[in-house]
Amino acid sequence: MWTLLVVVHILVSILLVLAVLMQTGKGGLDSSISGIASNTFGTQGASESIKKVTWGLFATFAILCILLAKINPGQKSSSSVVDKLKKEAKTTAPVQTPVAPK
Repeated sequence: MWTLLVVVHILVSILLVLAVLMQTGKGGLDSSISGIASNTFGTQGASESIKKVTWGLFATFAILCILLAKINPGQKSSSSVVDKLKKEAKTTAPVQTPVAPK
């Protein structure tokens, strides 16, 4: 299950990068392949459909990020970094303050 989610996450990441690059804008990939995009989607259809695809890929990417973080098989304990720091602070010897001579 973990491997499948990682592979899907990588594919979604690559598709998301390509979708962002295909959007119209300054120096976007859509401006250099405008002939292909306009033939496929029409003149205005390319921008709108690519934007919708980008939002869908972003939502999928975000959900996969959360899923992969929750079911991480390499995670050995469920304690947070703050809990680990508190435990470490309790186990270390307390620092003694120097006493001023009289």
